[in-house]
Amino acid sequence: MADVPAQDSDAPTAGGTLHIRHSRVVHMEPSAHIIDGAIAANRALPGALLPVLHAIQDALGFIPPDAVPRIAHALNLSQAEVRISDRS
Repeated sequence: MADVPAQDSDAPTAGGTLHIRHSRVVHMEPSAHIIDGAIAANRALPGALLPVLHAIQDALGFIPPDAVPRIAHALNLSQAEVRISDRS
């Protein structure tokens, strides 16, 4: 069964704005659970980026490209900072 986004909208009012709300059923890949678990387990550590990357590497054998934006967002880093550390 395909994921179908549901969309609700409110009609614009005179001089107002259009509000659109989306809700979507998301099926996460198994690697996404590993990435999220690594982030959750290490995000409070000082210098959490390397422990997060090591945990993902240990579990998957590599750092998936889709991990970079997830890690960056969770640790309040730029994607460039995550990529540089990923290549170290």
